[in-house]
Amino acid sequence: MFIVRALEKILADKDIKRSQNSQLKKSCDATLEKIKAELISAGQITEGNELPCSALPVPKNDTKQCQAHSSRYLHLIPMVVEQTGRGERAYDIYSRLLRERIICLMGHISDDLSSLVVAQLLYLQSENANKPIHLYINSPGGYVTAGLAIYDTMQYVRPPIATWCVGQACSMGSLLLTAGEPNMRYSLPNARIMIHQPSGGAKGQATDIEIQAQEIVKLRKQLTNIYVKHTKQCYNRLHERMERDNYMNPEEAKDMGLVDHILAHPPGPGGGNNDSGSDKEDKKDKVDTSDVEDRKDRENKKDKGDKKEEQHSN
Repeated sequence: MFIVRALEKILADKDIKRSQNSQLKKSCDATLEKIKAELISAGQITEGNELPCSALPVPKNDTKQCQAHSSRYLHLIPMVVEQTGRGERAYDIYSRLLRERIICLMGHISDDLSSLVVAQLLYLQSENANKPIHLYINSPGGYVTAGLAIYDTMQYVRPPIATWCVGQACSMGSLLLTAGEPNMRYSLPNARIMIHQPSGGAKGQATDIEIQAQEIVKLRKQLTNIYVKHTKQCYNRLHERMERDNYMNPEEAKDMGLVDHILAHPPGPGGGNNDSGSDKEDKKDKVDTSDVEDRKDRENKKDKGDKKEEQHSN
């Protein structure tokens, strides 16, 4: 059903509608009709192209069925259609952002997500080893080992990596936020950042539980040392602050050294700091003052020239 919805979304695009004879539109129409026919024959959709769960009433007491009914629409990824010299090309939104060297790390940091991010980092390095990469983070955290795989790859690749916190960067998410290139770690004004010690559980024989406990203590020291490296804070202070869930707003995170800048708008071409907007006002004042001074200089020169002409005429 994802393919059907994706094709319908492409065909609904205004540019595609205007170009009635485009090759992309013809191909999408033919593919869509073929897929619909196969799904109808298989009984997966009805003649009206409705999903079975929407064609049939959903029992009010069937929570799982209601969740399945709504979740079908939550995983649709927007498509972007580009006009090129060779015609039209459709991308999913994340692939289009990857072309601009933007990686989205959204959601729970699992092994699957970690593998995707690592692959994207390595790909962008192969494309250009000097141009910055932008990593946008909105994550509640996740597996320590999965997060460390991303962290090690961030340190391994050559391009500088700018990190951006949108929404939240908690647990392993905050560590990846902090691991960005110095002076290129950003947070949006209403984001939340949280640090804490790793958590986990163990079961089995007493010896196995002891081994797991020793491992989690080692991981705590390792993670604390990573924070020390990137925040320049002392170990004891961070160890104390990470004892329990420690939620921070962007200003507090900046004081802790977790981020460098708080931005409400994208930085300028030089990647400078737009924290408060006061720099813009100062620059504007300077420009206005210089304009006034230039005008005064021109007027003075003009007055001197007029006086010289009067003297010559006399």
